[in-house]
Amino acid sequence: MHSRLTEYFCETSAESVQRYTGDHHDFRNPKQRFTLLATPEALDSLQLMHPDMLRHIRAVICDELHLLHGTPRGQQLRHVIARIKSRTSPPPDHRDNFQFVGMTATLEDQANAAALWGGKDCVTISAGEPRPIDLEIFDVATVEARCVAEKIRECDHHKYLVFANTRNQAHEFVSELDHELGTSGWPLFMHIGIIGRAERERVEHEMKYGTRGICVATSTLEVGIDIGDVDVVVLLKPPMSISSFLQRIGRGNRRTGECRVWALARSGNDRQMYEALVRCARSGVMDDAHDFSRPSVEFQQAASIIWAGVRAGQNIDIAEVIRRSGSTLEAKTIYDMLTTGVAREIGKAIVLNDEWMDLGDLRRLHSTIASTGGLPIIDIESGEVIATGDRDLTVGRLYAGSRVSVTAGADDKGVYAKPGQNQPKGPLAKLPAARRGIVGLSRQLVWATAEASGVDPAIWCRSGAKLYTWGGDKFNVIIAEALRCGKITSDAKPYSDHIDNIPPSLSITPSSVKRLVEDMHQRSLLRYGVAKKFRQPSQFLSVLSPQRQRDEALQSVPFSSLYRWLGSCKEQIAP
Repeated sequence: MHSRLTEYFCETSAESVQRYTGDHHDFRNPKQRFTLLATPEALDSLQLMHPDMLRHIRAVICDELHLLHGTPRGQQLRHVIARIKSRTSPPPDHRDNFQFVGMTATLEDQANAAALWGGKDCVTISAGEPRPIDLEIFDVATVEARCVAEKIRECDHHKYLVFANTRNQAHEFVSELDHELGTSGWPLFMHIGIIGRAERERVEHEMKYGTRGICVATSTLEVGIDIGDVDVVVLLKPPMSISSFLQRIGRGNRRTGECRVWALARSGNDRQMYEALVRCARSGVMDDAHDFSRPSVEFQQAASIIWAGVRAGQNIDIAEVIRRSGSTLEAKTIYDMLTTGVAREIGKAIVLNDEWMDLGDLRRLHSTIASTGGLPIIDIESGEVIATGDRDLTVGRLYAGSRVSVTAGADDKGVYAKPGQNQPKGPLAKLPAARRGIVGLSRQLVWATAEASGVDPAIWCRSGAKLYTWGGDKFNVIIAEALRCGKITSDAKPYSDHIDNIPPSLSITPSSVKRLVEDMHQRSLLRYGVAKKFRQPSQFLSVLSPQRQRDEALQSVPFSSLYRWLGSCKEQIAP
């Protein structure tokens, strides 16, 4: 984005586009600056420490809004925008209103998202037309890498972007493809979240400016990182959401106007899933997105504001913390911090305890991203941090970005690796898995698979002890819990398309299920152990009081979307 905007806007002033991120602190003077590029975390820190530098901001533009909507980082950014807006200087012309612009290609229920991000007067605008999708599904009878290598040899394409669903799947595929391609000379790269910044940027540069290359990635390259024109997008497995599918296939063939995709299918279920994803993409169906207020993010905001006030030598009370938040925080957030001992009152002033003040001094209060707790993986020759891992990496080959290494021991400071390009094939290092909430198929995707097989998913059906709801993993988890709370059955087991272990003699309809869910919801009967499966990882969740942790778990359950779906189901039950 910096490269593109610099090209567009910097003919008159070379510094009119500035960056302020974890990697680039270019922005030091707002005079004669037109655009500031920032991450939510860096913008949070900048607004706290140098609020006057942002006094004349007239618009905030959020690209790839779907990646933030419904996440802790999205809530953090809304808090930061409110703080910026509350401190902006009045413009010379009263018509120059403070604006928010959100851009996305894959967000469901845009009207509600617009109201949440831009206010009740926010409008939605659609632009452009969907690109045609040229998707080939290949039934894989052997290892995926062999299939892809054979296709690459048959074709005359220059750049391939391969998507895996997990880090270790990507790692294993890179290793196998390296073996299959042998000495063909194809540049082979891996781009995943734990790879070090310098190595990621090296991969992006090589893919963008090199004449050819193959890059294997997880969701890190679903976003708009510019790696040049990709000839073919390869999907090793069906993505678990429609949004991921659209983002992945949209990364290829941007200049030709057509999405060329190779999809690998291990089974009939995989093939059916690809067909359902294409069906949703072509009809404009999107996944549900559940956004809510998270106590852990409110804690992060309050702690940051209190720390900044103390370091500025200011005595701020609870009312002042709320005012400085842009009036987006509630007093109960600060009271909870006093209860847990994170903060204390001196007179009326609120201060953090010594441990949390130290965290603020280390600039570790400005991110809601949950730490992986991993160790840096250090190249013993260059001293460069090439990735982040854990002690499982003490033995094994490691593909990190553009290099192959062999891990060679660890201590409390990190894992050490040596160059391994010429090492014989051996065991692969195991990469740390990403932490997340319930990962499963959405209701929309399950519905599409049912429709593709000629079934009307609005009509539930019974087959022995199975009740086919076509509700998706999340909704069926909630329904199974409601059946337990309503003493209908204590042994219901949810799956993506059905719920098992329901006595065949029981009569269950969408309306009766809705009543059970509403009763469970209103009486707060949903077990905490079930509710917390819906939570997304957030940096400060564990430091909340038990009640506030429970509040976040319960608020993360998508009841409103569930009620809308149940209302769209028909009352008849098919045998």
